[in-house]
Amino acid sequence: MSNRYRLITGLSAAVVIVAVLLCCCFISFNNINDIFAFTTTNITSGAVDVGDILLEGYADRSDGKVFNKDTMSMLYAKLTGKSGA
Repeated sequence: MSNRYRLITGLSAAVVIVAVLLCCCFISFNNINDIFAFTTTNITSGAVDVGDILLEGYADRSDGKVFNKDTMSMLYAKLTGKSGA
């Protein structure tokens, strides 16, 4: 076999492999149908509502603060099991 034939065969095989892998990626990404969100009807009795973690009017604040300190502290305490986490 000539070097040119080997080069063409190798490049063709690489193109086919890349095309197959791309198809597999697109097929698997299109099949994501399982979307789950918590609502007031599907939260279990063990769930704790810490409140709104965003400050009222955070988008218009001049100090750049977005999160409510007290609510975030409560959330961190619930997640870590430690007060003042």
